[in-house]
Amino acid sequence: MRNSEIKGLVVIIFLVIYAIYWVFKNFFLYSLIILIIILFISGFLLYKYYKNRKKEQKERKRYYEKVNTIHVDKNGYERDGLNRLIHRKIAYENIYKKGYKKGILTKQFRYYDVHHIDGNKRNNSPSNLQVLTREEHKELHGH
Repeated sequence: MRNSEIKGLVVIIFLVIYAIYWVFKNFFLYSLIILIIILFISGFLLYKYYKNRKKEQKERKRYYEKVNTIHVDKNGYERDGLNRLIHRKIAYENIYKKGYKKGILTKQFRYYDVHHIDGNKRNNSPSNLQVLTREEHKELHGH
């Protein structure tokens, strides 16, 4: 091989190596940019997910705190934190469901009144509650 051929071969090898370097340099540069974008987006999504999760946990905690608090309304009946009547919840769970299954109570629960047998509005034990139709309840109280 002549000197000029060797020089040409060295130049070609150098150009090929430089081309490979340039391709990989740009490839890694673009890959790095894409990787940074992917990491940014995934980090943002994870942040939003955990932020919403904490918010939902707080809301759930507030809901259970409301449900578990009991207060007496102006008429003397106990209500939970969501303003539902306690005696109606107890009567529904312990009396109405059983009577509905047996076929004794046929209407929807909202059409029935709940009567306190001993007259104490704060005594919400199932043995003190009675599910009556509106007419029966009015007769019982003499309206």
